[in-house]
Amino acid sequence: MRLQQNREPYLIEGFFTNQNGFSQLVEALESQGLLNLYENYTWTMENAHCATDHSAKYLEVRTLDYTKRVAWDMGCQGFDDEDALRTFFDFLEEQIGTADLISSTQSRDISE
Repeated sequence: MRLQQNREPYLIEGFFTNQNGFSQLVEALESQGLLNLYENYTWTMENAHCATDHSAKYLEVRTLDYTKRVAWDMGCQGFDDEDALRTFFDFLEEQIGTADLISSTQSRDISE
């Protein structure tokens, strides 16, 4: 998955910069793999190691065509989509201007 830098921000002070801002943001998220992500990246996953007491991120995108939800317990690691999920949320946070507000510290290695 490749991050693409957007030359014009989608949001300024919480408002879309033009009337097509939401559609453009959804298209950008789709191009970064939104529709390929599972809905559940939490402690209920098989084949993942999850530590307790970590932050969680939730995303819900509703369009006329679909509703897509993604739940991510950030204490979970070792699952197949982990790198893609991290890259996707980094992209999302950068595009909507919250990257500086959200601490995305690395989870500690729970395999030890």
